[in-house]
Amino acid sequence: MTEVIAKVLAYTKLNAKQLAERIGLDRPQAIYDILKGKTKSISPAMANKILSVFPELIVVG
Repeated sequence: MTEVIAKVLAYTKLNAKQLAERIGLDRPQAIYDILKGKTKSISPAMANKILSVFPELIVVG
């Protein structure tokens, strides 16, 4: 999942904190944990938040 979040960050030109803010997370720690490999998967809720803010990722991603 690290690659997925890295691709989202590259596509959106946001950093982890900015992405967390854009998708409505209270803290960016969940994004950092995925990037560091601490969290091995993205929850369906997080995936839905990302896609609701960046629906074009369905086509691009």
